[in-house]
Amino acid sequence: TGLVFSAARPDWPPERWPNSANLNLYSDGSQAVGWHADDESLFAGKEQDCLIVSLSLGAARDFWLAPRGAAAGDSARPDKRAISWATLEDGDLLSMEGLCQKHYLHCVPATEA
Repeated sequence: TGLVFSAARPDWPPERWPNSANLNLYSDGSQAVGWHADDESLFAGKEQDCLIVSLSLGAARDFWLAPRGAAAGDSARPDKRAISWATLEDGDLLSMEGLCQKHYLHCVPATEA
């Protein structure tokens, strides 16, 4: 984590760095991650502000973010009428901050078979 943040955010002092980072390697557009929130108790993202940082490696991929919609049983569902997206290229660093994990879901959809 220290190596990633000293390179990616040299303006941040070490005490501001998160204690972990996600590294995502995509070889092509067939690999996907379904709708979810990084709301594990480790991050306490449903109760307090938290910083989730993800480094994208390999093939360019779309990243989708949507507000939480009505739940279906125990599963959270996105409000697909309000999807925001960004294309993440090799080496891009994405951050989700504040109460993002409480109020939003995200995914990386497949783009080819």
